[in-house]
Amino acid sequence: KSEALLWKVEFLLVHKGDGSQPPKKLVKNKVSEETKVIDEWNTHMHDGDDEELHFLLKKLPCPSNKPQYIEIEKECTLKEALKGMTVIEYPAIHVVKTSDLDRFPRLIQEFAPELPASSLE
Repeated sequence: KSEALLWKVEFLLVHKGDGSQPPKKLVKNKVSEETKVIDEWNTHMHDGDDEELHFLLKKLPCPSNKPQYIEIEKECTLKEALKGMTVIEYPAIHVVKTSDLDRFPRLIQEFAPELPASSLE
């Protein structure tokens, strides 16, 4: 028996344009945490459009009038994508084409490398 967690996952395909159309929703039940995000997407939603897709999770908590998104690597597993994230009820993954990416402010995570003590003198 597998020890992997099974998730309910909502994919939200964002339409091109000004954002006036609601996203197309696909809700999947019993998605293994070991499943790659891109594999789950391609199994159910590949539409033949070859424009680059980006997978985003909304940062929680976050004010509704200033949402921030975290881009996840499409080749990572659901477990890797959700590590350290706050999830309320189930993850909602926004699927955004490159041409619409500017409508989704992304959280920039910067990591400063540790400097050796000798370089601080």
